[in-house]
Parts: sequence; C-alpha cells; structure tokens
Amino acid sequence: MNYLFRSSGYRFALNCGNQLLFRSASPIQKNVGFLNSSIRGGPRLSYSTTTTTTATTKNDSKKVVVEQVEEDDHDHSQCGHSHSHGHGHSHAHNVHHQARPVGDSTIRESDEPVPSSAKSIFVKDLSSPEDYNYVFQRVKQFDRENYVCSILISDELARRAAFAIRAFNIETVILHSEVKSDIRLAKYKLSFWKDAINNIYNGKVYDQPLIRVLAQQIKERGLSKTWFIRLLNRREKDLNSVQMKDMDELEAYAEEIHGSLLLLNLESLGVRNSDAEHAASHLGRAMGIMTLIRGTPFHIKTRKIYIPASLTTKYGIVTERLYQGEDEQVLKLKEAIFEMASVAKIHLEKARSFKVPAPAHEAFLCAEFADDFLERLRKSDFNIFDPTLRDRIL
Repeated sequence: MNYLFRSSGYRFALNCGNQLLFRSASPIQKNVGFLNSSIRGGPRLSYSTTTTTTATTKNDSKKVVVEQVEEDDHDHSQCGHSHSHGHGHSHAHNVHHQARPVGDSTIRESDEPVPSSAKSIFVKDLSSPEDYNYVFQRVKQFDRENYVCSILISDELARRAAFAIRAFNIETVILHSEVKSDIRLAKYKLSFWKDAINNIYNGKVYDQPLIRVLAQQIKERGLSKTWFIRLLNRREKDLNSVQMKDMDELEAYAEEIHGSLLLLNLESLGVRNSDAEHAASHLGRAMGIMTLIRGTPFHIKTRKIYIPASLTTKYGIVTERLYQGEDEQVLKLKEAIFEMASVAKIHLEKARSFKVPAPAHEAFLCAEFADDFLERLRKSDFNIFDPTLRDRIL
C-alpha cells in the first residue's frame, strides 16, 4: 500500500478550504456547542423512510417524514454549551440529563398515515449547508490533521461524511479534567451522544447541526451503528480507568476508538472489503498509540497517564514522581515510550502490507501523520518532551 501525501497537497487543501466542501454556502458565525440551545426548548425532528416514484437520482430515491414534536419546558434539564480546547477536545460545563426520545421510536412504513404535524422531505434535505459548515469548521479548528485528510477525499459525498465522522469524534472526547470535576457530567455527555445515535437509527433526529448531518450521512452512505456505539462504549469504559493494565489493553483502546473511525470512513467511501478492514484495524491501533504518545506531556500535566502499568512497572516509573517532573523518571519514561512506539510502527507496517481497493487509500491518508511523528520521535531519542515534537506538519 503506497500512501502519497505531498506538501503541494497540503497547500491545495488549506487554500481551497470551504470551496472544496461547499461552493455556495457561507460559514456559520456563531460557535454552537455540542448541545445546541434549541434542544432545550425547541422541536426535535423524527423521520421515517418512504419511497417515491418521482426520484431521478440515487440520493433522491428516498423521502423521509419529518415530524416536529414540541415538549414542555419542564421536561428539559439545564443543558450547557461546550467550550472546546486544543487537540480536538470538547469540554462541557453544565450537567445535563440524557436526552429523552420523542414520540414513536419506530420507522413508519410507506403505507402508514403521516401525522398532521409531519411533512415529507428528501433525505438529502435533512441538513442544511449551514449545518455542514458548522461541522467543517469544528474539524478545521480542533483536528487539523484529519481536516486535511478529509479535504483530500476526491468524492464530495464521502468527503462530507468524513467531516461528520471526525466531528463526532471531537464532540465525544472526554477530558480528564471533566472526570475529576464531576464524572456525572462526562457520563451525561456520552449518554446524550449514544441516545442521539440510537435514535437516528430508530428514525429520530435531534435538532442539532452535527446530529442532522450525521443522520443524513448514515442514511445516504449506509454507515453502521456498530462502530459509533463501539467508540462510545470505549469512551465510557475509559471514564473509570485509572491506568491501562498492559499493551494488549492499550491496543484494544486504540482500535476501538481509531479503528472504528477508520471503518466508518471506509463505509463512507463504499469500501466493504476484508483486507481493507484488517488494514483499518492495524492502522487504528497505530494511530491510537501514536496519539497517546504525542499527548503524554499534556496527560502528565493533568495527572493522567496512558502508559500501561506493565511498562511503568518494568521500567520503574513512579507516576507521582513523574507528575512532579523528576529527571530520573523522565529518562525511564523514554524506555516506555520506545516500546509503545515500536508497537505502533509494527501495526503501521502491517496495515501497509494489505492490498486494498483504491478508494480505501483515501481513508488511510492519516498514516502519513503517524509515520512523520514516529520518525521525529526516533530522531529525538524517544524524548517526548523534546521541543521539536511540538511542531506538526500543519
């Protein structure tokens, strides 16, 4: 498998910006959090798949019934907006209850009567250009690398799906500070997103930009619920994790997060191939381990460590002394980082050993970022605090 990712491609993607995604839409000016204010007091949308004989294109071949259901104000908890931090993290401030499903949760058959409060629209009209620009700007601001990878996807519909998938990942990241301040907040945040995803597949769409976009992409691109839920379940499991036991657990974490995202990207490109799925599994492990290595200085500052206990024990790393920045502990950390990086490199090369369909290459462009970081890490002698590692390709 040959990944080509040249500097001219970066410049092309960065210069084109919105024009590659939407040629006519203007960007949204206000920053909406992961809980849109309209969720608290506004309507939610539910939809059902029906067929129409007047459609002329594949995307126009399905209509949906969209029903606006009003709820009393006392049924809503106080939901807060999120303020996002660097490295693709989102941080919500006000505790909110799990979003409550509205109305009938089953998809209506085409011969069933449409409620008086409903209207029939095409699937492609579920979301607006403003919704897509909101998603686009979120990824551009908080996940620059995958922003570029997504921009370079040649198929416009798959490109839009890639942005939606990456925005979903951004919104479901849980900062360690959130867990320390109030673990209920983090649990409610994940419960909201699990509820939103489940309801999309049950025919309901909450009135929030990313959720509307995800609903459209799930219906148009046939994205599997399995991968969304697997990612959310892993994030929930991580809430109560003090330190991972060994490299096997770390690899499972990486695959369940990053592997799920890559499998969704493959589906959005129309790739359903066993070799491509195996490649995604290995690349997901490589990307996950690389991401955790790269975030180690930040994690240490927040008193969270993703170095497996088997490695801290093996190399005599005492986490409390590492948090205090003792030089001896930093030297020992290099040995653990070397071992983690070696595993990431093995999975990266294994991913490249599979022969995959041509469209799958566009889902795997992120491998170049892993390659670049691991090489710079090697040149720094696996000193994760080396200033040169702070520089990124973009």
